[in-house]
Amino acid sequence: MVSDNPFADLTVAMYQEVLLRPASASDVNYWVTQLSNGVPRLAMSQTVWQSPEHRGIQVDGYYARYLNRSADAASRTMFVDWFAAGVSEGSVQFQFVLSPEYAKTHSTFDAYLMGLYQDVLGRAPDAAGVQFGKLEQPWAPRPQTLLSAS
Repeated sequence: MVSDNPFADLTVAMYQEVLLRPASASDVNYWVTQLSNGVPRLAMSQTVWQSPEHRGIQVDGYYARYLNRSADAASRTMFVDWFAAGVSEGSVQFQFVLSPEYAKTHSTFDAYLMGLYQDVLGRAPDAAGVQFGKLEQPWAPRPQTLLSAS
């Protein structure tokens, strides 16, 4: 949608891209007023990005990507609350790849390494990545260790 108001256009685009839904008339009116009164665009984007609605979308995506399932309500709420408390996106994602549930679907170290590359980087590891992963890196838990914790 292109209008005569760039703030309205920004709001419509932001909601569609970040919240995956159309902005309501009240959303547009609110942000047009805020932006017209000098609120920086960065503040708007941070507010929308860090909103519980967007954080919930992120958590849903992490469950789909790392665990191949939907989030249960309690876990979704927990991770959204973590975000609200200032936990980083990387730290939340790290919890997924370190979970016993992730390890169960990647039961050997090779499967775990392949899964990490595919799930995190969207590609298979190259030879250097495989060699590096096979070194006993302290950050690289072995699936057997994770499975014994479950």
